[in-house]
Parts: sequence; C-alpha cells; structure tokens
Amino acid sequence: MMLLCRLLLGVGLALLAEGAMASPAAVPMPGWQSLHYEQKHLWVVARSEIAINPCDPGTGNSWCLSAVNSISNNREEITLRFLLESGRLQTRQRHSQGTGRRYKQWDFLPTHVQRERRVPDRREQLPPGKWPLSSSIEIAYPEAPGVISDPLLLLVLAAPGRADFNQPMTVMTDQNFYRVELSDGGNAVIPARYEAEGQATTHAEHAVQLVHVSAQAIQPMVDKPDFNLLGLSGRITIAFDRDSGLPLQLRGAVPRLGTAELNLKAATLRKPAE
Repeated sequence: MMLLCRLLLGVGLALLAEGAMASPAAVPMPGWQSLHYEQKHLWVVARSEIAINPCDPGTGNSWCLSAVNSISNNREEITLRFLLESGRLQTRQRHSQGTGRRYKQWDFLPTHVQRERRVPDRREQLPPGKWPLSSSIEIAYPEAPGVISDPLLLLVLAAPGRADFNQPMTVMTDQNFYRVELSDGGNAVIPARYEAEGQATTHAEHAVQLVHVSAQAIQPMVDKPDFNLLGLSGRITIAFDRDSGLPLQLRGAVPRLGTAELNLKAATLRKPAE
C-alpha cells in the first residue's frame, strides 16, 4: 500500500509539473499597438513611429517591433524580433539612410552575436537585405549577460506591471553591451495632447508614473558610447500614463541641445482579443 501511495503521489506531482509548464503565467501585454512621437526644435523636427505585433500570429510567442525614426534628412528603419515574456532579442535589422546608405543585421545565436553589414550596389536595384556584404563579425557575449534585449524594448519592459526595479537587464546597441537599471521616479502630473482611436485629447493633465532609465557600459567596449532611446541619452525618464499605460513622454539628453523631450502625438490601442 505504501508503495502504491508513493507511485500515485509521484504521478500526481508529475502531472502538476506538466500542467505548470503548459500553462505559464500570463505576460502583461502592452496596451498599445503603435506610437507616434514628435518633437520640434527651431526648424528641426524629430519623429518616431513604433509598432508592435505578433510576428507570425497563432504560431508561437515571437513578437516584432518596427520603428521608423527620422530627423532632418536622416532616416532609419529598425525591426526587432523578440520573445514577449522576457524581451530577449532573436534578430534585429537596421536600414539607415542619410549621407550614406547601409543595412545591418544581428542574429543572436547561443554562443555569440553574428553582425552583418551591407552597402548598396548602385548598378543593381536590390532590397537592402540583398545588398553586397561589406563585413561580417562575431561578437562575444559579456560574462553572465542574462537576457539580451534592445533599448527600444524599454517602452515595453519599463512599463508599470513589467518593470523590475531590482533586476538590471542587458541591452546591446551596435557592438556594445550595457547594463540597464530601472528605478521608480514616483508619480507626477503632466500635460499631454495626442490622438487615440481617431479622437484627440485636450491639453488635460495626465497622472503618470515616472520610470528612470540609467545605462552603464559593460567593459571592454568595442565601439564608442552609443546607448540611446529614440535619440535620447544620459539619464532617461519615461512617463507612463497611469490609466492607459501609454508612454506619454520621454525626457533625456540630446547632443548640442541639452535636455529634450519626445511627446506622444498619436497612439493605436491594442484590442482586448490580441
């Protein structure tokens, strides 16, 4: 009888464990599907348009974030493929256009990051991913990196309900790695005007939760310091609307301009079914 009880107990524990693995804790979804930021300084206008959606709906937990950033005559298009529950990067592509054109791709492999750089051949009209390869390098992970993420994903990972103020995260820029810490900046009230679901808000005061972002380079650095979030560097503060969770404002440093802020101009909210 004792042996039978032990066998039944073992089977029960195994079934419980299997059920736990099959039904992981729900991951908080971002309440937005797309964001549009804009900031004007004299005659210069900086714009950022960001969207996040499942990469292959119904076939896994990989999500894709696309961003288009522009200022003056410079423009870049960024695509991230990542795991929603952790923010772990799988691939990243960046197509830059300005004084020159270039395309870079990062593949986050188990043992290293494979980074490829491509430049256009003016004799052929090819998509950026098919341009001639100009360089391909292997970049080693830093010691005990944990989850490798991207600065843009802080718009998701730093949000209330997702932010972990006790656990630093690691992000990768071009070739450098940074240890990023989030800290609670408390509550505040800020004016904000943006369009959501086709309706514009007024210049109403919005209650927000402030989250401070600080990044420390992991040595040795391969390239010059380059950590930024939508062009902002230094100590960055994100103001999340306490009701909707929308990142209404980002504040940080901009070279030659000092402190600057990006304000939300439009947002598409995520439908509950997604």
